[in-house]
Amino acid sequence: MLNVKERLRALEIPRRVRGLTENQQFAIATGLGFAVPMLMFAAIATGSRVWLIVQLPASVALALPVLWLLKPWYEGLPKESQRRFTAAPLAYYLILVTLFAWLALVSTPDDRGKAAGLLLLVWCLQFVYGTGVEPSNFAVERLRGRLGRAAPVRTLALWCGLIGVLWFMQYTQDDERFRPVLLGATLTLGAAGAAVTLKVFARVRRICTTLHLRTTEMIRSLEELGRATDTDRQDKQAAARRAWDLLEVTLLTRVDTGFHLAGSFVLPTESITELGRRVMTVIDAPHHDETKHQLAVTDLQAIRAACRGRIDVLA
Repeated sequence: MLNVKERLRALEIPRRVRGLTENQQFAIATGLGFAVPMLMFAAIATGSRVWLIVQLPASVALALPVLWLLKPWYEGLPKESQRRFTAAPLAYYLILVTLFAWLALVSTPDDRGKAAGLLLLVWCLQFVYGTGVEPSNFAVERLRGRLGRAAPVRTLALWCGLIGVLWFMQYTQDDERFRPVLLGATLTLGAAGAAVTLKVFARVRRICTTLHLRTTEMIRSLEELGRATDTDRQDKQAAARRAWDLLEVTLLTRVDTGFHLAGSFVLPTESITELGRRVMTVIDAPHHDETKHQLAVTDLQAIRAACRGRIDVLA
């Protein structure tokens, strides 16, 4: 009985927050968004290793509800304003990454431990912000840019993490006897970083190639369905459903990593659901409807066009 009451109380908090005005929710989200880098700066400034470790889960907890809080305010904006705002979370993330990386380079000669902490924070920011830094609106239109920056941003965060680990080892183990160990660790991490970098870029090219092929197959299936006669319409419908199943699996795959919680999406879940609804409406229709057909094909063609320039059948 107590567990049920506790769960009901936990559910009551989001309801009360949603009961606030859009501007009030926006103000809370803004405060949380600025609190995260302030916590990180405080951890670096104090030089406390304990505080450096403690602030990470605290920062994650503060950052998680930000996009949820911004959603009502964002959806109330005009379409043109929404289109401009889609770049704001990404710009915020990139500014944080650039600032921490610059501070790390500046701090290296005087305090390698502080520089290592800053670079490790850059790596952590990729997990906190890097997975979903864009609203779901206009996801298809922004797909080309998302595919283009997925690998560079991921590898930048990776190398910041690797260099941060090496600098932290140098900071904590400054005894001459550890020099061979540090040299071996440097070579090992450097080789691992190079291998992962190549793998990430190859993965993105492979995703783009598969996405282009399966989108093309989906478009052709819909075109064949549109030309189908009553006698072979069911066969064409079945073929189109199989084409969508393959395309949907590709759309649900993360671009730069195999981990669902730590990778850039091809399209957000809401956009995939909406695209699937449009496609299935065309497939399940008893007769060809040119208007619905064109709505589905337009998005599919935009997805296919976003993949051009990154096709590599040998990746």
